[in-house]
Amino acid sequence: MSDRIAVFHQGSCRQTGTPEQIYNQPADAFVASFIGETNLLSATVEEVNPGGLLVRSLGHRFRVEQRREEVGLFSPGEKVWISIRPEGVERVSDSGENTLSAELTLVQFMGFSFHCTAWVEEEVLIRALFVNRPDLTAELRTGEKVVFRLPADRIRLLPGGDRSA
Repeated sequence: MSDRIAVFHQGSCRQTGTPEQIYNQPADAFVASFIGETNLLSATVEEVNPGGLLVRSLGHRFRVEQRREEVGLFSPGEKVWISIRPEGVERVSDSGENTLSAELTLVQFMGFSFHCTAWVEEEVLIRALFVNRPDLTAELRTGEKVVFRLPADRIRLLPGGDRSA
């Protein structure tokens, strides 16, 4: 792997940076999808506060921590993408802040990890990756209802938010 990457789309440079920057801080939905797997949820910004933002997606409100480089980028009413990598999704026992109920449609045991795909409200597929632990074997089964949490510090907001883009 190179120490610097440039991601191009249709002849236009979308982002340059280190592999870590490109993966962890994608500039837009194309870059986030091109480098690794990500979950993209269309959302609308509801509130912008000094410490973070509140966005609405799938009828739920999500708190998102605002990074220094993001201050001033988003405004109330703006369409955005919620981007979260599968390894950032957490499985929790109860609904609460930043949670979504889902039904597991695919559970793949990969030895070191479980790769899961789940329908959220029969609208959006969410991918999650969990490190293998003995207690997960019995809990992660296709058809099971689960609650996923999208931690505020693992969500990245990206410009856009329109499925047709």
